Amino acid sequence: MKLTEEQVEIEDKKPTLQQDQWVEMYHALASYVEEMSALDTIFDDNGMRTKDSEEKWIDIVDNVENIMSEYLKKRNHLGDIEEEK
Repeated sequence: MKLTEEQVEIEDKKPTLQQDQWVEMYHALASYVEEMSALDTIFDDNGMRTKDSEEKWIDIVDNVENIMSEYLKKRNHLGDIEEEK
């Protein structure tokens, strides 16, 4: 899909995060969303995620990363800016 001139301009203005910063941010945001929205127990008696909470966690992380991609760019460990999903 080819970007319009306006989309290219917006894309160029997005701040760029290093990969470790990106992971820290999506983890913090996803943890907050999970905690605030959890109606059921997240962890079992052994401290492991329940099957349901694991599925919800993956969904939350995917959504948080998609939102972050709208406003930020991610630089990988090689220093390259990664393309959007």
